[in-house]
Amino acid sequence: MTPEQFERLQGIFERVRSCPRADQAAQLDVECAGDATLRRVVERLLDDDERPHAVLDQPPVAAAPLGAGIDGVRPDEIGGYRIIDVVGVGGMGVVYRAEQERPRRPVALKVIRPGALTPELRRRFDREADVLGRLQHPGIASIFEAGRAETAYGEQPFFAMEFVEGRPVTEAIRDHDLDLATQLELFARICDAVQHAHEQGIVHRDLKPGNILVDAAGAPKVLDFGVARLVAGETVAATAHTAPGQLVGTLPYMSPEQVAGDPSLVDTRTDVYALGVLLCELLTGRLPHDVQEKSLPEAARIIRDEEPTRLGVLDRRYRGDLETIVATAVERDPSRRYPSARALASDVRHYCRDEPIVARPPTTLYQLGKFARRNRILVGGVAGVIIALAIGTVVSTTAFVGVSRRAEALRRSHYVKDIALAESSYRNNEYERMHEALARCPEDLRHWEWQRLTYLSDRSDLVIPAHRNAVRCLAIAPDGTWVASGGNHATGVPVADRDTTIRVWETRTGTLRLELRDHRIGVGVLAVSPSGTRLASASAKRLRDEPADAGIRLWDTTNGRLLQRIDPAVTRVAALAFDGETHLVSGGGDGRVRRHDLTTGETRVIGRHQWDVTDLAVGPDGTVASSGWEGEIHWWDRDDAIRVWPGHRPAHCRSLAARPDWSVLASCSRAEIELWNAASGVSVGRLIGHTDMIERVRFTPDGRSLVSASHDGTIRVWDPIAGVDRRVLRGHRGRVIDVAVGPDGRTVISGGVDGTVRRWSLESPGDVMTILESATELNTVRWSPDGTRVAFGGDDGIARVHDAIRGRELRRLAIPGASLYSMSWHPGGDELAIGTYDGRLIIWPVDGDRTPDTRQAHDGPVWTVAFDPAGRRLLTGGGPGTLAVWNVAERVPIHSIAGHEAPVRQAVWDAAGVMIVTVSEDGTIAGWNAGDGTPRFRFGDRTRPYTAVAFARTQTRLFVGDTTGGLRVWNITRGNVEHDLVVHESDCYGVDVSPDGRRLITSGDDHRIKVLDAETGEDLLRWTGHAGTVFQARFSPDGHAIASVGADGTARIWRTVDPVP
Repeated sequence: MTPEQFERLQGIFERVRSCPRADQAAQLDVECAGDATLRRVVERLLDDDERPHAVLDQPPVAAAPLGAGIDGVRPDEIGGYRIIDVVGVGGMGVVYRAEQERPRRPVALKVIRPGALTPELRRRFDREADVLGRLQHPGIASIFEAGRAETAYGEQPFFAMEFVEGRPVTEAIRDHDLDLATQLELFARICDAVQHAHEQGIVHRDLKPGNILVDAAGAPKVLDFGVARLVAGETVAATAHTAPGQLVGTLPYMSPEQVAGDPSLVDTRTDVYALGVLLCELLTGRLPHDVQEKSLPEAARIIRDEEPTRLGVLDRRYRGDLETIVATAVERDPSRRYPSARALASDVRHYCRDEPIVARPPTTLYQLGKFARRNRILVGGVAGVIIALAIGTVVSTTAFVGVSRRAEALRRSHYVKDIALAESSYRNNEYERMHEALARCPEDLRHWEWQRLTYLSDRSDLVIPAHRNAVRCLAIAPDGTWVASGGNHATGVPVADRDTTIRVWETRTGTLRLELRDHRIGVGVLAVSPSGTRLASASAKRLRDEPADAGIRLWDTTNGRLLQRIDPAVTRVAALAFDGETHLVSGGGDGRVRRHDLTTGETRVIGRHQWDVTDLAVGPDGTVASSGWEGEIHWWDRDDAIRVWPGHRPAHCRSLAARPDWSVLASCSRAEIELWNAASGVSVGRLIGHTDMIERVRFTPDGRSLVSASHDGTIRVWDPIAGVDRRVLRGHRGRVIDVAVGPDGRTVISGGVDGTVRRWSLESPGDVMTILESATELNTVRWSPDGTRVAFGGDDGIARVHDAIRGRELRRLAIPGASLYSMSWHPGGDELAIGTYDGRLIIWPVDGDRTPDTRQAHDGPVWTVAFDPAGRRLLTGGGPGTLAVWNVAERVPIHSIAGHEAPVRQAVWDAAGVMIVTVSEDGTIAGWNAGDGTPRFRFGDRTRPYTAVAFARTQTRLFVGDTTGGLRVWNITRGNVEHDLVVHESDCYGVDVSPDGRRLITSGDDHRIKVLDAETGEDLLRWTGHAGTVFQARFSPDGHAIASVGADGTARIWRTVDPVP
């Protein structure tokens, strides 16, 4: 419906409504002029207007008295489900609480009311079941079965789904008095569930508190996909017809494009709008638009034409970032909303972690533009005045700013925004979006933050563009020399364009070795024989109305020849595994597990699951373990004796893996992995870390690690004993479907929906290299001048020098009774100066066997040591406010400076070695002539104890950190503060400048490391670097890495490129 059509409809409605009821029919004749469709719409609006509270707060399923049902009679059983009571009754049907006998569990049983069984309602009911069948997420109620049952009223459609014992989300928050952080995390989990639906091409279109329940454990469940719309793949075939002008949804939660009545405008951002309304209601108890007492046309006009009330107006406590988040979600223009539910959840979680959000408040120019569009008459009336004023200011404005400066500022602003978007996308595993944001960044603005995010975006060491569509399955040769991948069909892709091949790749180079063609609808599963000479394959799950392609193929991997086809006696094979060279075990879509004799051709059923078999594992002695869609794990020995474990019931079990010694089995359901004692079937552990469904789990050959592939776009490498993930492998642009582990246990191969096969080395450095873990705090870190070594010191009194590439310790010096507080490398790289808490200065000849030289330098802690650029002098600073300059060759002081009233926390040389700058806890910054110690300048108002200082590359500016978490940028020449920033929540302990002077890093008491633009002070990237205070962070000499130490006793290196040994 266009705005003009809407305005016409509203005018007719208002004019007819103002007439006496007896005259309304005649007025309709005049207004509608024979347009029957228009007349029906107006009549419906008039009916709704006379009905109290109309559609605005009418629930889709009304509460019903216990025991009621269809026509007030509750049946005892429907479709094999025992009816317990009625949950709700609506115009469309009845929802019963029922019980399924096998497996025994409560279900919600939805049935169409007999009198309401129209063809359109039947299609909608079937579509809801189809939609729910696509969704497998812990935040969405699962469907168990759909069908038709004979009842006293004839055949009735029904579907059984997970029974959710819960309350609407608004009531749950109100009744449990949840704090803000808990409310926001609950909301973010709702967004996660909606995002999963969107990734399956499904838009809910009716998100509201009544359709989101919170169970007793505090977990949200999204319900009622009855009006959902498919927006991808099978849109044309599967989406219910929504006529232009028809309103679908619940009005207070509907977006402007929904109330416009044009279904072509509705996409995933429509649900984002509803989520924004929901968040506003959860926080304030009020809606952005107050339409409860409005007529339907007036309410729709308000939503379509008026700006939502800002969150900070409804509740002053939420001004700032939360207000911006809600405002971005409920933008009237869909292009200005969050692009996805995941992006909305990401900003909410950024807020909870006190991190920068991606959303930005609307600019003044944008707000003025909206004001002008709302007030055309007023704007037109004052346009002359504005133009006159503009003429008087244009010349001066242009002279002051300049077009080029404005353009450059805008360009930099876009760069900062894209970096924030890339970082947010990385945290949410949205790698396609991350790559797009990084690609938009201008090359001349890219620096450490861009390089770091690019490094993190893909850690694979080989990428093979394997298939046009998704890679559905993998199988790796026993010797690891090759890997086979199976191409999968894709919904909505023409048959001629589908890649249904099996391709065999050289693992080392990615070169195509063989291409195998015989499957018609995609390859669903692969298995390789123990010798590696034969490959078994079976087709993927067929699409609707496609012929079955059920045969198992057996291939010769040396030449690609098809050796034989095996009839599996089932329409779909879901799992394959070799049992030696002569037998093959298969799991079918019919739930049966079969053993095929490849020599005789005999096939024997050894057992069955209630639902589809999802995965198989076969042991050296012929033991078979299988997982089923119903959640059970079955175990057969060689004599087919069976053991059954409940496993994940009632949830689905998607994959199964056995440790090589068969002492432990691993299985996965949704986003969790369960570990089982293979002898007893007792759960021995759970691995939690993925944020979306896990597709595959596989053990490494030594059994010490478990690898998992997930729809969240990551591969995780777990320590199953410790229960933690040691590595997270990122790089696929979308869901990861399968994973295989090489025989060396050091190589992982993965395949995903992006059509790529990727190789990963588990020996390569992780996202961060932790090269030292000490039992005490580490206080200081310094790179060697050539960047090949890193030195650390801490409260244990041990100075350590490590290989910066491999991380191994090279040298150590134990200093009894000392805490090490400061270090500095000699420019030649052969000596290390060390300052201790008890006032000692140690000069350690790192190369060679010379004895360290020790001097008592100060009466208190030596907070700072630094060699001059030439390496001939060394300065030390500490308590009580003194500074000493030493002759390095003779190890004697040249002169001392007593220029502060409190300890000197850091002292630095200028690039020429002629000036020293000190910062002190007395709140002052001082400059001194290096030659004689005479003063050059003193700044500071003594209100902030200063802790750290670094020169800008120009040598005319100083970056100074303090105990309030602030960072001041001082101009030495003018003696003024150019920028006064807040960079940490409390103490800022470390400041360092990149070798080219363009970037600045700070470290602080809030556990974070920050990267800032050294020119503008803009916050570009931040991350939690340690589990405690980060005392120091330092750029490497080439600027490609940052080393940090902290109170958690760890030393870490953060890279932008992998080092070359």
